[in-house]
Amino acid sequence: EALPPDRPDVGPVGGESFSWALTALWCGAFLALALVADQKVLRYKLLAVEAFAGAGLAAAFLGWAARSPALWRRTPLDIPVALYALGGLAFFALAPERGAAHGELNRVLLSAAAFFAASQTAARLPRPAVAVGAWALSGAALGCYAHQQTPGGLGPVMVPQLERPIATFGNPIFLAAFLLASACAAGGLAAGDARRRGLWSAAAALALAGVWTTQTRAAFAALAAVAGLGALLTLGGRRRWAALGA
Repeated sequence: EALPPDRPDVGPVGGESFSWALTALWCGAFLALALVADQKVLRYKLLAVEAFAGAGLAAAFLGWAARSPALWRRTPLDIPVALYALGGLAFFALAPERGAAHGELNRVLLSAAAFFAASQTAARLPRPAVAVGAWALSGAALGCYAHQQTPGGLGPVMVPQLERPIATFGNPIFLAAFLLASACAAGGLAAGDARRRGLWSAAAALALAGVWTTQTRAAFAALAAVAGLGALLTLGGRRRWAALGA
């Protein structure tokens, strides 16, 4: 929700300028996740994600140092994610092959850091729909690119031709995961923004078209699971059971 006009935050860390800087950080993170190319040795996409997660945590620490009114913004997933990170540390400590376990530990800690960076900064965004819109449009653009990788381009525009597109990701499964989440974000915007419903519906369709080209069955299983959960959370009575049946 938008910050209320009587919000007591003051100063560069708690004020409106800081909130819009966080919005720019979120938009940049989604654009980087979509557009920065993955590479097996240097891993530019992973480096970009790590940089934005670190920046989000730094912003949260600045807010705590400035003693803004809500030092810790609680969410229902705080304890499970913290236990997930502690479990990763415990497995690493007990692993007989530290070299093999090191990469998994990095993934666990990055996931936990990204969650807390997001959960502690999201509530400070003055207009969260701006950040979610950047996510949806990034997914739509990537869906277009993935769709063009199947035929190898359109007219004079040539792109690398692949049977299962990977776009800027390392493999089609990672690409499908990002596109499917982007489609859900665009669908949420379409449901809540009547003025731009056509734009967000088109963004969702483009992202889903990209998912289809990846031929990733797990993505559609995930979509069914998300739709079922959404039906349980938002619908009631016969509509809920009809949606679950579908």
